Amino acid sequence: MKMECSTAHPQRPTDEQMTPMQAALFAVVSVVGQTGLADRLPPKIKQGHVWNWLYRDKKTPPEYCLEVAGVARENGVDVTEHDLRSDVFGERPDEADVA
Repeated sequence: MKMECSTAHPQRPTDEQMTPMQAALFAVVSVVGQTGLADRLPPKIKQGHVWNWLYRDKKTPPEYCLEVAGVARENGVDVTEHDLRSDVFGERPDEADVA
């Protein structure tokens, strides 16, 4: 008996369907790709982990937020650890408050 398996990939959620934290991660991945992001994180992180963060978990694990935000900055993407996990790092400070 031949087994059929689905190889369908999920569609990218619309902006209305995404959480702000998921949208921030998508912004980084849209520039460097899932594999590109994984390659810039600790060696144990693979493309499949990034896929899970995007589609299954819908957020970045807190322990990788600073590194993901660093990749974002290096590539001209305005995403901070606050954008990635506001539940952990708090809301993004206003630019006026930082200066």
